[in-house]
Amino acid sequence: MALGAVAGAVLRRIVPAMGTTLAVFIAVRIAFAQMVRPNLLPSVTRTVGGFAGGFVMPSGANQINFAILAGPPYGNNTPFRIVYQPAGDFWPMQAMEAGFFLILAALLVVVALRFATRDG
Repeated sequence: MALGAVAGAVLRRIVPAMGTTLAVFIAVRIAFAQMVRPNLLPSVTRTVGGFAGGFVMPSGANQINFAILAGPPYGNNTPFRIVYQPAGDFWPMQAMEAGFFLILAALLVVVALRFATRDG
């Protein structure tokens, strides 16, 4: 909402402000999910000797990365590394993300008020 208010105050045209709001919102959400969220809390890295090793990622964990380390591409003894966020980190990460976006929204409201109350 704050982003839309800023776009409207800056552009002073409804349709371009709506398009800008949608584009910026999508870009920020994707960038946050790809670059910030995986680094909010330390992740867990496990290296397993092979698919036959019987490693099972904990229930509710969020997989961040999976990499085959060496050996034939699909053999049962191919070692691999998996990086994940434990399920117990879900709510603390949600709180951090909400705090980030609340601060961003407050800053956008200030910017919108500055643009809306300027002369000209």
